[in-house]
Amino acid sequence: CNHFKDLDLPKIPVQPIGWDQAAEILTRMNGLEAPELWQGQLPFTYRFNGGSDLKVRVKVEQKRENKLVTNVLGVIPGGVFPEEMIVVGCHYDAWTFGAGDPHAGTIVLYEVARAFAEAAKAGHKPDRTIVFANWAAEEFGIIGSTEYVEAHSEKLTKGVIAYINLDMAAMGPKLGMSASPVLRAVAANAAQSIPQARGDKDQSAYDVWSEQGDKQPFGNLGGGSDHVPFVARIGVPSIGIGSRGSDGSSYHTAYDTLTWYRKTVGYDYEPAIMLSQLVNTLIARLSNADLLPFDPLSYADYTLESLEMINVAAQQKGMTTQFGTLEDQITEFAKAATAIKAKLTVAIETGRMRRGGLADRVNSVLVEMERTWLVDEGLPERTWYRNLQIAPNPITGYGAWTLPALQQAVASGDQEALDAATEQYMKVFRDLGDLMFKLRTLISRWDMR
Repeated sequence: CNHFKDLDLPKIPVQPIGWDQAAEILTRMNGLEAPELWQGQLPFTYRFNGGSDLKVRVKVEQKRENKLVTNVLGVIPGGVFPEEMIVVGCHYDAWTFGAGDPHAGTIVLYEVARAFAEAAKAGHKPDRTIVFANWAAEEFGIIGSTEYVEAHSEKLTKGVIAYINLDMAAMGPKLGMSASPVLRAVAANAAQSIPQARGDKDQSAYDVWSEQGDKQPFGNLGGGSDHVPFVARIGVPSIGIGSRGSDGSSYHTAYDTLTWYRKTVGYDYEPAIMLSQLVNTLIARLSNADLLPFDPLSYADYTLESLEMINVAAQQKGMTTQFGTLEDQITEFAKAATAIKAKLTVAIETGRMRRGGLADRVNSVLVEMERTWLVDEGLPERTWYRNLQIAPNPITGYGAWTLPALQQAVASGDQEALDAATEQYMKVFRDLGDLMFKLRTLISRWDMR
């Protein structure tokens, strides 16, 4: 097809091969050793080149053609705030049979959709709209969800409260969550009410999960799945929920079958039940809340922790950081956020700030805070990514870069870019401070009632 010549497609062919063929090639390589980050799981050293005497003949036959792919969406309109949305999704395409990737998430998505559909039929509609999305072409570059977000960017930026991702979710009994800072408190709280899969009678999913460390062991959202366009492009707070812990892996192989899944993950499907209950609870709390359960104080903790890590990396490169003023701004923001969080907690627990009027304005400010991290011009060298809070690691594609403008500057050793990025984050916290003052003004009106 001649029209493919005009597309900006990769120029280096890539061909997946089996591990036995890979071993034949890689064990014969004696060139430059790859860094530790690039070393894989096969039992030999990975190298960049093979040496002058090594030649490999590879015959690649790849048919390039346009294919129509379709996102499958199910929508339950909200009964009170239909323009506000919670989106929960998992892709449906797979490299092979896909029992684990992605359908260990698909079964959770469909079970959650069934539960809410039956509740709606019984007259219990959610207050906010819930969108259940089975995304197309994730394995080909997160295409289905990205096209959806780009096509409806304005509507989604205004209306989506949160995105929940379930890619390859139920793969064992050990809960794991990676989340935007503002969603961590509500997600952890939801996990406290969910029985642990294959656990003791009185053991919650939170109990087992929280034992992984002194702090709640949330991960940061990196790349590689359908949360990326929501969080990195339009600034929607997002969470990836899953469970691991089964022995062995069939990831992206021809063995990713239902037989393998039942034998390895288990016939009881208890991990999927646990996750379905957790996602049901989280969606219910987000979709029906009078006041959104967002935690603005989380911005301060998240940013200070990231700055500490970035400061160490910069010093190792001989670079100078000027985070003092920024840290002072964050500290002042944290003081105000602590007071506001206490008042919001009282408002939520007492039910005294009901929907409509004042509560709606508070919710609007909480959503605006998340969008404050967006920059129209995008991140340095990656203009499609617009969120200064989080972005995928451009080297691995899967890992997470917190405060990515700063991380990019340090990675490239660019002192001028580091100083400019520091100014960007100072502006973010100035704007967040203004919104915090707005929140304080609104809540003071509630106090006077």
